[in-house]
Amino acid sequence: LWLFDDGAVRETPFLSLAGRVTGLLGEQGLFTATLEPEERATERGGPRHLVVAFTEERSNAVVVAAYPLLPDGSGADRQGEQVLLRVPVREPFHHGGQVLFGPDGMLYASIGDGQRDALYLHEVPHVSQDLSSLRGKVLRIDRFPPGGAPYAVPDDNPFTAASDPAAAAAGARGEVWALGLRNPWKLTFAPSD
Repeated sequence: LWLFDDGAVRETPFLSLAGRVTGLLGEQGLFTATLEPEERATERGGPRHLVVAFTEERSNAVVVAAYPLLPDGSGADRQGEQVLLRVPVREPFHHGGQVLFGPDGMLYASIGDGQRDALYLHEVPHVSQDLSSLRGKVLRIDRFPPGGAPYAVPDDNPFTAASDPAAAAAGARGEVWALGLRNPWKLTFAPSD
């Protein structure tokens, strides 16, 4: 990732993920990056983080990882990587890969169904409709919960024990915010009035 500053690209990368990301096949690669809102970092008294979504080299998994910013803001520390999500996918297609913080302060991550072969279309339920899978979904997580866990699932997500006890008891993943998506590779929030 490069920083465009004062009309020019800086000489050194803001964050280098060389050897960590693959883009050799299909729709693999580095998808998006988003900065943690400054107020969130201030609230928890920690460094601000850059959150990145990419295809992991050797595993083909979609990874969402956070990297602390350097104290002077000149870059992000690769050595401080914290993997939030690692979602295995079957094929190098339909990875999704959008990450962004919503107006509610939660982190949203889109994960594609990870397949294009027609063979998989006959599986029932299709992975994007299967609530026990994170594929084919938009996920909503609390990235910086107290206690040091990588993330927490907000109780008001639609398939948590607090919101839908039957779905949770049947194995639904609480991270799921929206489902039934083939390749949700871009999303945004409409401004509220």
